[in-house]
Amino acid sequence: MAEVAPLLPRPVPVEVGPTSIDASMGIGDVAFAVMRAHFATMLRREPGVRYGNDAEDLHQMRVAIRRIRAAMVVFEEALPVRAQHLRKELGWLGSLLGAVRDLDVQLERIAAWSAAAEPPEREALDVVAAVLNERRVKARTRLISGLDSRRLVRMTTSIERFLVRGPVKRSPAAHVPVLQAAPEVLAQRYRKMVAIGDDIEESSPPQVLHGLRIRAKRLRYTVEFLEPIYAKPARAYAKRLIAVQDILGRHQDDVVAIATLRDIALDPPRKIGSPIVFGLGMLAERYRADAMFARGRFPKRYRAATGDRWRKLRRAVREQRPMPVEPVAPTADPDRVSESEPMRIVRGI
Repeated sequence: MAEVAPLLPRPVPVEVGPTSIDASMGIGDVAFAVMRAHFATMLRREPGVRYGNDAEDLHQMRVAIRRIRAAMVVFEEALPVRAQHLRKELGWLGSLLGAVRDLDVQLERIAAWSAAAEPPEREALDVVAAVLNERRVKARTRLISGLDSRRLVRMTTSIERFLVRGPVKRSPAAHVPVLQAAPEVLAQRYRKMVAIGDDIEESSPPQVLHGLRIRAKRLRYTVEFLEPIYAKPARAYAKRLIAVQDILGRHQDDVVAIATLRDIALDPPRKIGSPIVFGLGMLAERYRADAMFARGRFPKRYRAATGDRWRKLRRAVREQRPMPVEPVAPTADPDRVSESEPMRIVRGI
């Protein structure tokens, strides 16, 4: 059977629309500007992911996809319905990138530990690294197959058309001024974060902390999307959210690493002796201690993300919200129409 040549991505237009954001725009235009900017980053990083060895290209492409998908959730009411289908397709590509990226993070950590490890632990680290490298080869093969697929070509073409068209002209929600819509957009994301975060306890399972991390990240992205409008208060608050996200990300990495060690111990790639088993145990304890450290640091960082910086941003957003237009009072003389009052058609005359 003849070998099928890989499908290369079709040429992408240099411009799919404006990417700048300012306070005069409607919320739909802001949403499309955000998505266009990150779509351009996604495309720019793709050749490096496909052919290069720089892990940063893969990381940045994955982040760009996350931000596009986040924008599709945050601005959902102002977007065409088709956005939700495209979001699912981007999730497919993001999962392929994520599988490789997560293994890169684990391998970097293993390499750093191995340099300073004692012999029993180093042997165990070598076993873990071998397993992770094997998994990475398979994950990267799946990623390249995805990049060479017709599905990617269809998805890219669909997103281009979607971004070029922009907001639906007849959609009232898309044309609400961003200064009018932003307070509720931000408040909604904040409420979703604290709905989980305020109930976190020492005994909360890892999946709850991971869920909080996702919501904190989505709130952070929302704040960063609106940073060109709200400037310093937005930047200052985003830093608080990054601190929460980082500590929760560290905790999640430890949880994943412990699960990996358990898998290796139960099904080792080769026959392993007692020293390696002992080394795997030492590694698991190290990850567990690191996870507990992250849990201990979490409350302070979470309080900082729900304190003064949030209140300052909320106040700045509310202060810039335009005042509602007062309805025009009827004139005293029914036969006289003021210049500010619209003409009415009177039936039955």
